[in-house]
Amino acid sequence: MFIKKTLMLNLVIAIDPVWGAELWRTNLGFNIFGPPTRKDSTVYVGTLQGRLFALDAKTGAINWSFASDGYHAN
Repeated sequence: MFIKKTLMLNLVIAIDPVWGAELWRTNLGFNIFGPPTRKDSTVYVGTLQGRLFALDAKTGAINWSFASDGYHAN
C-alpha cells in the first residue's frame, strides 16, 4: 500500500502499489504537514494546525487524534 497526501492538503489516499487502484481516502479537515507514516496497521499523519491523527491502514478510518498546542518554528 502506498499512502500519499494530495494537493488538496487535507486528503490522505491509500493506493494499491500493484494495480494503482485507490483503496481508500480520508479527509482530515486540516492541512497535512509532511508525509504520512505507516507502522503496522496504523497510519500517522500530522497537520499544520498541530493535530496528530492515527488512521486504520486497511480502511482509512480515524482511530484517534491528538491536539497539541500547534506548530512552532525553531
